[in-house]
Amino acid sequence: DRRRLRSCQLMLKEVCAVWSWISSNVNALTLTRLILLVGAWQLFLSLLFLLALKRQTEEPESSYAPSVSVIIACKGASRHFELNIRSFLSQRYASTCEIIFVSPRTTDPAYQALKNLLPNYPNVRCQLLSSDAVPVRCSEKIINMLFALECVRPQTKVLVFADCEILVPENWLHSLVCSLENSGTIAVTSPPVSLAHEPSALQLLRMAWTSLLTSFLATFPIIFGPSWAMRRTDFEALGIATLWSRSVTDDLVINTTLKGTGKRIELALSAVPVCWEDCDLRSLAAWFVKGFRWCKVYAFDVWALGGIAILGKLYLWFWFLRSQVYAPLLLMAALDALALFLVFEAFHRYTPQPLNAIAPAFKHYPFWTGLSAPWLPLLQVY
Repeated sequence: DRRRLRSCQLMLKEVCAVWSWISSNVNALTLTRLILLVGAWQLFLSLLFLLALKRQTEEPESSYAPSVSVIIACKGASRHFELNIRSFLSQRYASTCEIIFVSPRTTDPAYQALKNLLPNYPNVRCQLLSSDAVPVRCSEKIINMLFALECVRPQTKVLVFADCEILVPENWLHSLVCSLENSGTIAVTSPPVSLAHEPSALQLLRMAWTSLLTSFLATFPIIFGPSWAMRRTDFEALGIATLWSRSVTDDLVINTTLKGTGKRIELALSAVPVCWEDCDLRSLAAWFVKGFRWCKVYAFDVWALGGIAILGKLYLWFWFLRSQVYAPLLLMAALDALALFLVFEAFHRYTPQPLNAIAPAFKHYPFWTGLSAPWLPLLQVY
């Protein structure tokens, strides 16, 4: 204990020395240049996202439509659960499609809701399963998906995975699957957009934070768990089921595996799903911390870079407020607002139909997201 205490004291002394050096050597001009550099980088990523979305919406629609199995793990019945499930059951797809809903238990509210809802769609091929999951070596969600995989039809060519918390436009499934026609593509994903369905500060903060991540994903694509697709042959060849059997997260562990394949992950941005579930401070903080912790385990480089970025941004806020230098602080907030405004303006300009159908107030979101961006450090401090 004394040795640990001494080690902590030395570490604290080193941190204080670094802090003292930064405080004495960094001035407002240096930090303003840094802000301009980071702001230019964020704007560059937002513009790349806008151009990627524009390019996808202008491309001719592919006719590629292999047989598909959609696996949706369901637990609990949230406020918009039934509406979300109806959006999956109303997909426009030109080939054979089955949807497998899997819940941990028959007593789960999601299972009961699905049992009442599915008979209303007799023309949709569905399965409703209960896994009786008991998590030991992996998460409950993964146990559910592994259980559903055992029930996939032999004719299925493409596996699609989705969460019951998202609402999808009617062309979502086709948009995901058609990109797999390219043999150089290993997987396709569609990161959900979090929308604020009421004037709530926390919902606006969540919308701003997830939108910032979306612009990064367009440049550095990774699989996003709530909505992604892969050929069945690739899924089995990579041994993803075995990886899942000893993992707590379904997407990050796959991203690590795909780095060595030499193939690319594509984003399906023209039919993005929407997450508009309620959130409070506790659930928002839990989501943020959980994602950050999982990145530390499964994507250490992402965790390290993200941590440095967040700490750097918070230090800039602290330094300018302490020094009472407000002009660079306003400049930083304005650049953050502009970057996020461009992300939602891209959606508003190039994919207005699916998102307006989901949320009629979507046309105002570029404005609201931009206004919310400067307040993100409050969430990061928490």
